[in-house]
Amino acid sequence: MANKLKISMILLQSLDGFIAKNQQDKLDWGSKTDKQNFKEKTIEIGTMICGTNTYVHMPDFAFKNRKTYVLTSRPDELIQRENVTLFTGSPSQLVQKILDDGITNVALVGGGHIYNSFLAENLVDEIFITIAPVAFGKGIHGFGENVLANKFKLISMSKMGEDEIYLHYEVIE
Repeated sequence: MANKLKISMILLQSLDGFIAKNQQDKLDWGSKTDKQNFKEKTIEIGTMICGTNTYVHMPDFAFKNRKTYVLTSRPDELIQRENVTLFTGSPSQLVQKILDDGITNVALVGGGHIYNSFLAENLVDEIFITIAPVAFGKGIHGFGENVLANKFKLISMSKMGEDEIYLHYEVIE
């Protein structure tokens, strides 16, 4: 694993497959249990990758106790936070930067464009999905057209809180 970055994709998804209602969605439809699980999982992993919209909508406290890389085409428009690296380039270039920084394990935390970019380059190793008991009918997909190139093996599933399902998949090539 020394020359490989393990990427764990973490997402909250509606029953009908959306990770957000729109670009401004603050994900308040997710449960406290899911938010706690997200916090614990990302602190355990230690490093996060996100895109511009996810970065802008995450509260400052979400960046405590973990390093974050923001993959963005607009670094000049973003507020710099402590423990955050703003990066412009491709997912594979970011992976190399992270490896050069001595990191071997990251959580990919959104949004949809970032998820799909990493899936398209076959960089995701595992996926943790919380399925919330809501349906939107429209919104932002967590999986787009690039997901068709990937296959997944179910590692575990469990009930989270009262009404959510937590799934863990390994990405197989």
